[in-house]
Amino acid sequence: MGYFKRTKPADGRNENGQPITAGNGGSQNFRIPCIVTLKDCTIVAAADVRWDAEADGGGLDIIVSSSSDQGKTWSYTFANYLGDNGNVYDENSSTLMDPALATDGKRLYLLADLFAGGYSAFRKNLKCGSGFTKEGWLRVRKRGQKDYDCYVKEHRIFGADGTEISDYAVDDWFYVTKNGICQGNLFFQDTPWEAYPTCYLCLTTSGDSGRTWSAPQLIFGVKKDEEDFYGTGPGRGLVTADGTLLFSCYNGAEASVIFSKDQGKTWNRFGKIPGTESQPVELADGTIRIFFRNLQDAICYADVVKTGAGDSAERSRAYEVTDIVNTGVPNCSHCMVSALAYSKKVDGKNAVLVCCPSVVGTWDGRYNGKIYTFLLDDENNMALTYTYAVNGTEEKEFFAYSCMAQLPDGSIGLLYEDSCIHYLGRAHGVGQSRVVYRKIAMEEIAPGAVIRSEQ
Repeated sequence: MGYFKRTKPADGRNENGQPITAGNGGSQNFRIPCIVTLKDCTIVAAADVRWDAEADGGGLDIIVSSSSDQGKTWSYTFANYLGDNGNVYDENSSTLMDPALATDGKRLYLLADLFAGGYSAFRKNLKCGSGFTKEGWLRVRKRGQKDYDCYVKEHRIFGADGTEISDYAVDDWFYVTKNGICQGNLFFQDTPWEAYPTCYLCLTTSGDSGRTWSAPQLIFGVKKDEEDFYGTGPGRGLVTADGTLLFSCYNGAEASVIFSKDQGKTWNRFGKIPGTESQPVELADGTIRIFFRNLQDAICYADVVKTGAGDSAERSRAYEVTDIVNTGVPNCSHCMVSALAYSKKVDGKNAVLVCCPSVVGTWDGRYNGKIYTFLLDDENNMALTYTYAVNGTEEKEFFAYSCMAQLPDGSIGLLYEDSCIHYLGRAHGVGQSRVVYRKIAMEEIAPGAVIRSEQ
């Protein structure tokens, strides 16, 4: 009996000023916010779809929502969806999670983690290795076999000896057909063919302001053989001034950076940063500053500079991590931080905004979100100058992952988690894990500041 492809949830529209809200696509829970703005003034947001739970792994998908009227109404679609879980949390299901968005102002790039059914970093059962042959073909095996010594090349399945296995075909979303009849998906459980069970980085793109998305591309050449997990630093990636596409990633012990000079076709990796989830910004002189989750109870960053190399086969030498800086500004060690390089001068200086929960502590510190405005001197040293409380001004209020975008009028669009079904093992919040959107004037974030466009 053949398997059927699940139909992804219908596109929809929110008229409550929120890009993603309970009930969208049938899901009650959303986490891991992303937000960017495009040159045509469209705002694009994304998040994990966590269905009826809030935990990592277990059948998550990715929703993307866009607004062309400055955030009044939003149209959403499921950019990444496999759907083998019946739209409920199920540890035996495939997972797409932890999105990061990057844009050159027109084209959108969405990077996410992909796990096969029954496997995830959350369950700690991933296998080491890249999941690819040395030529870059996805490794697979026929169910019941011991080794993943077959591979998928140009939509066909080949054996270890390079002979094509007739009658089988694989489409762009990893569905396998035999003589035209769907047999399942390489990333589902209990199907005839299965992908190597490790962590994959999955890239999809959009050229129409996030309304439709490409089929996924699995990124080859960045995950090391000794790594079982290598995933996104969620929230925002970066397209630099010279057109380089760049995302922060991590392996559980340290962060690093992957980059592409050809709009995502080929990739390289560099750097060792003493943290995990991280977000990059580009400073005025081209320095890439990466703010990373750490165990130091403070906002920390690493600077990356171009070395002038990179035209040879050793492309990873095009960049070098230089300074690692602890700012001393408090934040929750066990939560990601989001960052944004502001395009206008603040009090005559370049500015970087950093948003994070501000209660110092381990897992018990995800409260009281703040936006810190740092002003930079000529050496790119940062001085904390303004502090804005997002919530928790009178008592502890939940605040976890966040992401910021500069809106066309210079204000800040902030998308953040203000609730979780359970936190630290106890009921919390409004009954859903949710992401909330707010538009905040820069004059409110930095009261009394002189804010001008650079002349």
